[in-house]
Amino acid sequence: MTKPNAPASAALQARCWAVVGVAVLAGWACAVDPADPPVALPPLRALPASDPTGCNWQIPAAQGFVKSAGLKEISGVAASRRHPGHLWVHNDSGAKPEVHLLAADGQLRLALHLDGAPHTDWEDMALAQCPAKVEAAAGAPPADCLWVADIGDNAETRNKVAILAVREPESLPSPGQTPPHVDVAKGDWRAIEVTYPDGPHNAEALAMLPGGWALILTKRDDGKAALYRAAVVQAMATKEDKIKAEALGLLDLAAAGVASGERLRATAADFDPASSRLAVRTYASIQLFDGGPLLVSASPQEVAAQVANWHGLLLPSPAEPQGEALAFQGAHRWVSISEGALAKIFVGECTVP
Repeated sequence: MTKPNAPASAALQARCWAVVGVAVLAGWACAVDPADPPVALPPLRALPASDPTGCNWQIPAAQGFVKSAGLKEISGVAASRRHPGHLWVHNDSGAKPEVHLLAADGQLRLALHLDGAPHTDWEDMALAQCPAKVEAAAGAPPADCLWVADIGDNAETRNKVAILAVREPESLPSPGQTPPHVDVAKGDWRAIEVTYPDGPHNAEALAMLPGGWALILTKRDDGKAALYRAAVVQAMATKEDKIKAEALGLLDLAAAGVASGERLRATAADFDPASSRLAVRTYASIQLFDGGPLLVSASPQEVAAQVANWHGLLLPSPAEPQGEALAFQGAHRWVSISEGALAKIFVGECTVP
């Protein structure tokens, strides 16, 4: 969790500029009352990002805004596959251990309360295959689970962090009904303790990789993110409750030249299994990285040697006051949400010739 330490005027000024692709939009004059509903920002002037795959990433647009008064510090989002168009989100630290399902326009549809779940500082979430322990029934086909990262540690004093899994519900209430608040008993969610090999770290970004690996990206002030992976699905399937992560080296988020320092703190991530790409959100950018198979199959030493030379593909990114939530909705679409009341839901898409 990151609390703004600048005066209100500076926070509002952040609404009027954004690093977008390879261009910087600056100098827009605006006055925004934080209590007002979301207002339209000036159009972002930037060329679509040039993608080696041939598709053109377009300037993101708002498809709605979060309409729940209780969701003011969204720091994680995951796109539902079982319920297309819907988004799972959660609040930052200090909130209850709950995940919330939003319709595409931001209307609340469902809330799940994880009874007794650890929730020191939830920072990110992802959607991936469930471990067998939380499948719907013995012998059932693989189901999707929501994986929640309790990995925030601003003071860097936590000797262990946690990653939780809860199965995505199969059905939803009818549109227009009062969103139900469902209690999920402890036996219906799982948590595993994760320790780093080199001491505590502050982290806000989680991606779930093929093969059941959790990828954690730490939050640093030098334009880099340290990568760690942990085989959480396998560990949960064998009823382990603790695991040590492997260090995978440093990812350079400043290599693209978009910004430096704390503006490039990694605040969210996601992995698209179809394209084998990793997306990383910072306060100043959204970047795509190839190399998914390497992250999964190579040794930690091999990953570290190659990751050091990766350069992210800069995508046009929205003007958000504090962007801390990012998720793929397929290989050619992503969604981003900022902290703050009535936050806009931005979508970026790639057009394929």
